[in-house]
Amino acid sequence: MSLGALLVADDQTLLEASDGVLYARAPENLRGMIEARYLGLLTAAALDCARVDLVVDLSRDETERLPPLRKIVLAGVECALAYGSDPSHLSHAVRCLVLNGRCA
Repeated sequence: MSLGALLVADDQTLLEASDGVLYARAPENLRGMIEARYLGLLTAAALDCARVDLVVDLSRDETERLPPLRKIVLAGVECALAYGSDPSHLSHAVRCLVLNGRCA
């Protein structure tokens, strides 16, 4: 969010497929709320829903310098998948990927 993104959902995210597109949204009772470690629950501007084009698995380390194109199927929809447990540059790299795409 500090790089210009808007909140969709934090810990609980609802996924829904429609016409081959995957969408994410927060449960109504949690919309506009995000947990900030050591600060508490904060309110933030939030989208009602957002199209999911990239899934980042934060529980897996990326071991490849130039990883292969990975995919994951959620709710019957295939999405790009990236691994990223190292947060040092991840948000900047994801922003660049989303804005500009991947060439290899």
